[in-house]
Amino acid sequence: DEVTLQLEARLAANPQDLEGWRMLGRTYLVGGNATKAVTAYERAIEISGGGDPELQLDLAEALVLTNDPAGQGRAAKIIDDALAADPSNGKALWYSGVIALRADDKETAKARWTKLLEQNPPDEIRQIVVEQLAGLGVEAPASASSASMAAAAAPDEAAPAAVGRTIRVALSVDPK
Repeated sequence: DEVTLQLEARLAANPQDLEGWRMLGRTYLVGGNATKAVTAYERAIEISGGGDPELQLDLAEALVLTNDPAGQGRAAKIIDDALAADPSNGKALWYSGVIALRADDKETAKARWTKLLEQNPPDEIRQIVVEQLAGLGVEAPASASSASMAAAAAPDEAAPAAVGRTIRVALSVDPK
């Protein structure tokens, strides 16, 4: 709550602070207020001119989490556009599966979440996706890191335990 109040005060003093609006949207979302997150993300998109695909996906995430039927079509359009631009976008794959499942389109949900697993997400995310797929009757493939670690281990040795966290960075360069 204190962080939210600080961000709100910062934005009252500087309403054109794009990064502040993005952070406020994320703060609202983490705090469970998806409706306010939508408003903050819309403000950030307005300031940015709408050209930031990650910000658009943040808005789609908030729209999905509002469970407001009016926003679901808008979220689906944003997510479909994101997948058209980058078919392996993890966030878009996840929320595309969520939207599909809500629409009782289990085949699309299975396809999206299976593709997400093929990207070998962090264990916390993998576990959630595996559980969702299991609920749909799909056995998840083994993770690439588990398979490679098992292959590297000698037959009489246990595979070493993973240490620390993995950070994945996606970088795109404007051709200009």
